[in-house]
Amino acid sequence: MLAGLDRISEISYEHYNAGLISVICEHWQPETNTFHFSWGEMTVNLDDVQHLIGLSADGDVLITEGSWSLPKLVEIVKKNLYQDEIFFNSMKTGGQDNSLSLVKLVNFYAGKLEKYNDSIQNERPDGQKKKAMSALSVARTYMLYVLGTFLLPVKKRRYVSIRYLYFFEKDKTNIKWSWGSAVLAHLFHNLGTTSRTDGKQFVTYTTLLEDPYRTERRSDHDFKENTFFNGLASSPDHVEPIYSNRVVMQFARIQPIPKNPKCVEVSGLRTWDGDEPKQYKPKYDWVDVFLKGLWKEWIVRSRDKGRRLREDLHNV
Repeated sequence: MLAGLDRISEISYEHYNAGLISVICEHWQPETNTFHFSWGEMTVNLDDVQHLIGLSADGDVLITEGSWSLPKLVEIVKKNLYQDEIFFNSMKTGGQDNSLSLVKLVNFYAGKLEKYNDSIQNERPDGQKKKAMSALSVARTYMLYVLGTFLLPVKKRRYVSIRYLYFFEKDKTNIKWSWGSAVLAHLFHNLGTTSRTDGKQFVTYTTLLEDPYRTERRSDHDFKENTFFNGLASSPDHVEPIYSNRVVMQFARIQPIPKNPKCVEVSGLRTWDGDEPKQYKPKYDWVDVFLKGLWKEWIVRSRDKGRRLREDLHNV
């Protein structure tokens, strides 16, 4: 609850529709970060993230600044998980110096907790009882597991970045993180990667693409101001633009024809002309536009929001 992720169990699936997701990915256009269908453009936006799955999108951006040398990585493990360098080295994944293996973490903690529970149940003498693990360290490890397998997964959900511990440190408990915008940026980046001819796998939070929220989508609700954010959003690893002004009738409004995407020129995506497939590596400069409510300066102007749809058209 303190981290703002207490609804995880309510917004997850045990299974996902791989065929549906594959078809949807084929319609993704990374130049505009929208789906291009025969009837027009559609996209996932901050209102979907906030209203449908309940993740905040108006807090601080999730960025781990500075260089992360090996000693610093070891230090953050000691500080937050209360484990030494031996633990750090044993939990690492091959070739991923700043990442911990999710499988190894699960096996390590599951075994330790089972042993500790057994020692309590058997009511052993004090001298023979297993030492209890810190509840805080276990909670932080669980949050790493949530990010690495669910919200910000990578490569078949095999590992998670140690840097993510930064968001759960003791002095960060009062910070309201913008999990919603981070999840959206991560989703957009992976859609861009999968949309290329060399895209081999799609590893991201897929619930937003499977439309299980039909009742919620039909409900009449007021859009938060940040729904009309039109700029760059960031996850801890990626920067992606959100073009909330591109989809006509997206917010129950008839919007004017949008201008060209303003970030394409600096992204490097213009160099894709030709027959040779190119890897998806956009070059957006990171700008913290969420800190202390700076997103308010990136809201679509009132005249570009368009006029509201009539109620009868909205229902159709």
